[in-house]
Amino acid sequence: MVTPDVRHQYQSIDPLQTRILTHQRYSERDTDLHAACRHALGLTGDETLLDVGCGPGEFVIRLRVEGHRGRLAGLDQSEGMIAAATAAAEAQAPGIDWFVGAANALPFHDGEWEIISARHMLYHVPDIPGALREFARAIGPGGRVLATTNAGTDHPHMNALREDLFAHFGIPVPPRINLSFRVENAKEVLGAVFASVQETVLHNAFVFRAPEPVVAYLMTIGPVHSERDDPERYQAIHDWLMAEATRRLTDMGGVWRDPKDVGIYVCHVS
Repeated sequence: MVTPDVRHQYQSIDPLQTRILTHQRYSERDTDLHAACRHALGLTGDETLLDVGCGPGEFVIRLRVEGHRGRLAGLDQSEGMIAAATAAAEAQAPGIDWFVGAANALPFHDGEWEIISARHMLYHVPDIPGALREFARAIGPGGRVLATTNAGTDHPHMNALREDLFAHFGIPVPPRINLSFRVENAKEVLGAVFASVQETVLHNAFVFRAPEPVVAYLMTIGPVHSERDDPERYQAIHDWLMAEATRRLTDMGGVWRDPKDVGIYVCHVS
């Protein structure tokens, strides 16, 4: 089970989509993570693949659009995400299966899948080893798991602004979600379950020359997004962030650069 904060944050596609677009528009390097994952797996197009924590389904939808012939499916704990994925697939790539479910209790037989992907989602799972053992069960001997995550040192300037925001408005500071599964410890976590783990790290950075995208990104994080129920307070948070991001951007000489790394891991059961 995920935490209530994560569940609330992923009820709607909008916060996630804002973060995805920020990465697409403001990254220093034009990195195609989808293509990098596909390359890491060495896909031939015939494999059966389940994407756990699929969100709006972009990964498997794009695989199908690009000609993947094998069975594809997405699973997410959010009914809202699965609804969005189903609608998108009907328009672009029919024939993909969609499931609402949890990473720790996959509704599939032993060895039913050749590949399971878990992209930027394991740090949301309270029992990561349990989820990984469930992945290993569902792919069986010879199967592969793809996992992606961020570095624990990502976005130092945005994280500093985030912490100051929480302090200013008296918002309880939630635990950093990616500390349980990050580039710095991912191989160790995965290696406790899988026989081999191959790692690829992509180095990148956010580059902002205006405060608006910084503010838009931070307004999507769980504790802030939850403040939407109080419009006056939500607006006050937005206005404070805008003023503070503008000041900090000026102090940086007009260019806000925040490093961000992504780790891609391909794991083999045997």
